[in-house]
Amino acid sequence: MRVVEISDREEAAAYAAKLLARWGSEVVKVESPNRTPPTEADDRYLNGGKRRISLDVTAPEDRDRLAALIADADIVITDASPADTEAWQLLTLGGGSAVRVSITPFGLSGPYRDYPATASTLLAIGCYTFLSGDIGREPLT
Repeated sequence: MRVVEISDREEAAAYAAKLLARWGSEVVKVESPNRTPPTEADDRYLNGGKRRISLDVTAPEDRDRLAALIADADIVITDASPADTEAWQLLTLGGGSAVRVSITPFGLSGPYRDYPATASTLLAIGCYTFLSGDIGREPLT
């Protein structure tokens, strides 16, 4: 199975692709040329066993290379923001029959789609902050 991971972070997409690599899939991690490098520990843990390439998805020649990669893939995984996923057409680029997975905190549409996902916002929207603090006072994180 061929997997294309499009991510500049060592978070959800990296972990999902790590599991697929561990189970025998060929994983290609597509990174931006100007991304912040991960810590060595994160890099070894999440990116071991993956082939890595650097592509600028906004450059036409790199988009063609990415489209060719996706066309041969069985699964495409990204944790790009909804705006970037839409702008770069990550869920349609390359055609083919690949399963495409976009991992976002609040989905690709709806009123919260572009909200930042910090620990505080995730706790608040999940109503966990309501459970902490004193009655009649502001919730606590």
